[in-house]
Amino acid sequence: MVPRVSWLRLQPPFDQPVFALALQRAFAARSPPLLSLPEALSPQTRRALRRLAAPALEKFDFPDRGRYRIAKLTGGSEMPPPGSASARLRAATAPFLDELRDFAEVVSGARLRDGPAQIVSMGRGDYSLRLDDARARPGPAFVEVALDLSTGPHPFAATVYSQGPFSHLAVAQLPGQLTLARRSPESSRCDRYRSAIVGPRAFVLLRAAFPLAES
Repeated sequence: MVPRVSWLRLQPPFDQPVFALALQRAFAARSPPLLSLPEALSPQTRRALRRLAAPALEKFDFPDRGRYRIAKLTGGSEMPPPGSASARLRAATAPFLDELRDFAEVVSGARLRDGPAQIVSMGRGDYSLRLDDARARPGPAFVEVALDLSTGPHPFAATVYSQGPFSHLAVAQLPGQLTLARRSPESSRCDRYRSAIVGPRAFVLLRAAFPLAES
């Protein structure tokens, strides 16, 4: 059954246990397995996460990988200094990530381990390439969860999941949307270049990768 969570605050009807089996079937029916739930995350939770992340965001700019701002929630070789904005963000979001992993286990039907998580902010001129995804993935098989924390929609902004050279699926940017994707060694992901047409407002996304327990 879907766990009852407080931090996560999924919007009805996604917070109801009766929907657990329906979500599992919908997820497994796609090839590769992928599910997007519109308006699944409450505005209050989105606002709280944006405010927590804002002082911890750091610039990431490698032309062959991507350009954006990032705040790490888990992962990384160095722990942030005690009392820093990054340390406060990690401590505050730890229960949230546990609940998110539990929900991903319910929907995917797989046992998952903790993995890297971050909040990414993309403004005008920002992007991420498939090489960035390849360098950051936690292993060959995992479930990726993405939560759209943005304040408003962004025309033409999208995350593109690919399975091999011919299968491509663009997930549009919609505030409150929760997307789960089961990733295999053949899968890849990129975020479209944000040209001037998307406007000045940032696209804010929380991404967590949970490796399969047996992988």
